[in-house]
Amino acid sequence: MRKLVYAAGSFWREIELLAVLFFHTKKRCSAKGLVDDKPPGERLAYIKKIFEKVDGMLSDGRKYLTGDRLTIADIAFSAVAAPLLLPCEFGGAMAVIQAVPAEMRREVEELRATPAGQFVLLLYQDDRL
Repeated sequence: MRKLVYAAGSFWREIELLAVLFFHTKKRCSAKGLVDDKPPGERLAYIKKIFEKVDGMLSDGRKYLTGDRLTIADIAFSAVAAPLLLPCEFGGAMAVIQAVPAEMRREVEELRATPAGQFVLLLYQDDRL
């Protein structure tokens, strides 16, 4: 294997290093069953099932997933769902909904319209520090 040398300001060296790291990370994750080749539609169906479960949890009118207090469960679900919902209050590197392709925008808006999606968006609006 070639020895990689990082040189400050060397764009192509950085790209090469990232490519090698990505390849090895994906290979290890695949070997451990952490990455698969399921089609996007199948993954989206799985995500929607999770949102339906969270919808059910919230159906009794509770403010948070485990009751009346903000817990790590609320924060974890919201953090994982944020890249799917694109809340403008996220504050990190993320696409804005107006910039994504129309098909993706429809899926984002559909997820946002669910009780789980509304929960995440409100959490980012009301409880984000």
